Amino acid sequence: MVVTSADLVAPLDGLGIGMGVAAALPSNSTTAFLVLDRVARIEPGASVLVHAAAGGVGSQLGQVARMLGSGRVVGTVGSEAKIETARSFGYDEVILRDRIADAGEFDIVVDMVGGPARRASLDRLAPMGRLVVMGNASDAEDVGIAANELWFTNKTVSGFNLAAFSAAFPREAGRALRRAVAAAAKGELLVQVDTLPLEQAAEAHRRIESGTTTGKLVLEAAAL
Repeated sequence: MVVTSADLVAPLDGLGIGMGVAAALPSNSTTAFLVLDRVARIEPGASVLVHAAAGGVGSQLGQVARMLGSGRVVGTVGSEAKIETARSFGYDEVILRDRIADAGEFDIVVDMVGGPARRASLDRLAPMGRLVVMGNASDAEDVGIAANELWFTNKTVSGFNLAAFSAAFPREAGRALRRAVAAAAKGELLVQVDTLPLEQAAEAHRRIESGTTTGKLVLEAAAL
């Protein structure tokens, strides 16, 4: 049994959502709504670029961008093996990350990869564009961004961390969670889940570290 704030939970009764999807929704799906709506301030017709489009949060960002009225949604992936999977998550186009220079300009770029992708992301922003930084999956050295560059080019860089946001704004985080749950229940939001027994936690970590996973991995504990 767990005790937590009522602000941070969502009822599932009668929604037909399985426990695997329920376990996957709180982090990635909630993040997608908050990043695009609250942080990036998405507007109808906006163009959006999302890195790691086949991953857990990437799989949600493309779909949520479409739900919120994006005019063009492009995803990047690290290998050709992930292109078709990413396309199933609402993206108009999916490209290899090293081809980002040919992708055009975007109003919003969401980067959870870091390293060279972060610098390239800033270069792809249109005037008044917003880059949202929310991860460093590449484990690369931090990328310095000069404030004067932002000033001269009319660009914005913001950061987002769900844990910190939830601690500071629990009611808003809860509203985003319930919004995600409702979208999944209506079939508007596809949550791809791969489930492993808790005893295979090491295997789950191995898959994540290998960079070959798509969607969300969930560990299932045996019923008591």
